[in-house]
Amino acid sequence: MQTSEIPEDWQALHPTMLLFGSGEMISRLILPLVFVFLLNPASFGMMFWVGIAVLTSMSTLLARYASFRYATIDGSICIREGIFSKKVRRIPAKRIHNINIRQNLVARRLNVVRLDIETAGGGAAEASLPALSHGEAQRLFAYWRREKSGEIEAADTQLLAEDDATPFYRISHRDILVAGATTHRLGIIFVAFAGLFQLFEDRIFNSMAGQGPELLQQGVETVQGLGDQSWWQVALLVCGTLITLLFTAWMLSIITAFIRWYQFTIRHNHDSVSIKTGLFTLRQYNFPLNKVQALRCRITPLRRPLGLMQIFVQSAGHVGFQDGGQGESDLLVPITAVKQTQHFVQCVWPNAGWNHLAWRPVHKYTRTRQFRQLLLLLAVLITALIAVYAGETWAQTLAVLLTVIGIPASWVIAHATWRQTGYAFDLRFVYVKTGFLGLHYWVIPLSKIQNAAVHQTPFQYVRGLAELQLDVAGSGSGAIFIPNIDVKEAWLMFNRFINPRPGTDAGW
Repeated sequence: MQTSEIPEDWQALHPTMLLFGSGEMISRLILPLVFVFLLNPASFGMMFWVGIAVLTSMSTLLARYASFRYATIDGSICIREGIFSKKVRRIPAKRIHNINIRQNLVARRLNVVRLDIETAGGGAAEASLPALSHGEAQRLFAYWRREKSGEIEAADTQLLAEDDATPFYRISHRDILVAGATTHRLGIIFVAFAGLFQLFEDRIFNSMAGQGPELLQQGVETVQGLGDQSWWQVALLVCGTLITLLFTAWMLSIITAFIRWYQFTIRHNHDSVSIKTGLFTLRQYNFPLNKVQALRCRITPLRRPLGLMQIFVQSAGHVGFQDGGQGESDLLVPITAVKQTQHFVQCVWPNAGWNHLAWRPVHKYTRTRQFRQLLLLLAVLITALIAVYAGETWAQTLAVLLTVIGIPASWVIAHATWRQTGYAFDLRFVYVKTGFLGLHYWVIPLSKIQNAAVHQTPFQYVRGLAELQLDVAGSGSGAIFIPNIDVKEAWLMFNRFINPRPGTDAGW
């Protein structure tokens, strides 16, 4: 940046940044500190290093607050930070993909917000303003919208839109309950138990080493004291423990869903979609409709009998909530009925179809190929079992059992996957579906396809088949495949997709 372009009216963050920064620092240090005191509570050296860590973190926080400044100039947001090594960034408004807004309970009480600036590069935020007054955040948000889109209606510049505006969709308490009840989080509990066991593992085994013979003798006497009629009590205890774990995980999922999706609301502007949600931490994000590359609909095995799905937005860069990790697409709606899919698809693309699509099946070779792959996996598993436990009767019995059950199960899986894999298209969109117990659907505008490729293996070549690969922009999106279709149709679709001509049916 040239010196003449550096603005003079640099502005500091709101002083509450120190409060929020301290809270984040404590949240990061509290768990390590607990482990330190549990392992060695009386160590003076440990206390010294803990104090050094706290002082270092506080000094870093104070230095960042003192050096962090921001300003607006010539259609850009400028950010300056650093004391000894200064860094100045200039982010043009036209490059800003989205501005995410976050408010926790304390921030709402103090009337301050956090702004995360996203660009089309994807991944983490390009820049973050941890603490701004509501009025200043409103000014920056309106500045971005004005510079990006020109003169727009005042309603479109509203930060944290008012509840009296008519929403496109608002989730009900019943839907939140169902979303939480059909999400599997039992693994969290097992991880917690494993962590506790790992923490106290040495003490447990040291105690058992000193009292091992006495404990063993007590255990033998206890088992001998149990009559045959008491084994059902042991089984009942084990079943009760498992049921308690499952119920705890189920309740945890429901509570998490209410915290995350409380008052989840979608509002549709003329060129973007705004989403606001959260019980304790209020979050709002917007994504421009012209940046949407694809929609992905996911039906999990638990939700399939209930006719429910989630819908995600694949955009040029991450915005909003990553519901499942960094590679996950951006969530459009956490749960909805399958019959309402077209309602949300047309929220993004009004001319997209869904309810009356003519799905085309893929070739039966899809079933044959997957059946062979599953048989190969089963054969490797059985061979490894017999090789490791050679001569063991139970291993031979298990191998026979796996063979008897695995072969028909592999056929069922391959057949179901083939029946549920298909594609459809119209003048502007291509639709793809696949899955076994759960289902995945993609809606892709032809104009958003970045790359297309036709693949043929020797087995496909003999059968006159090919696989069509479609790529769209977006971090972590991966390719979308239409497997085992006629090679002529694959090339016809390839030529149509890389040269889309809306409004004409030539070539179909």
